[in-house]
Amino acid sequence: MHSASIFATMQALKLKATLRDTDPSVWRTLYFHPESGLEQVSDMLLIAMGWDEENTPFFITNDGPITPEDDAWHDASLRDYLIKHGDLLSYSKESDDEYHIELELIATAEESTDEQLPRIDAGENQAPPENIGGLEAYTQHLKALSDAS
Repeated sequence: MHSASIFATMQALKLKATLRDTDPSVWRTLYFHPESGLEQVSDMLLIAMGWDEENTPFFITNDGPITPEDDAWHDASLRDYLIKHGDLLSYSKESDDEYHIELELIATAEESTDEQLPRIDAGENQAPPENIGGLEAYTQHLKALSDAS
């Protein structure tokens, strides 16, 4: 008698989070359940970039900004904004640094139910620290660190 293994699967959204205007590019690949709320996405982006909750985060949609004070922050899910490959959702924080992250839906994957969601899968380059003075100040900081003199 031949026994077949049955693996339970679930759908996951694979997103690429890219910090705009960075060279070299700062990005992370994250997986979320399609019903993940915006608050959970914000929390994971903060973890992925190494940032804290000092400045108010917000998403920018076709309908305008969504902040933690809005019902959609707590009630909407990723599936409400990211439907097909290539769809974008913007994320930012109210600060002088003006960091903007573009979230792009790059795939819808079938994941084993053993996989943890949400999760950070990959990425390149360290994100600038918060309150360093923006991307230009961070670039100068990186040049100074690489200069042995």
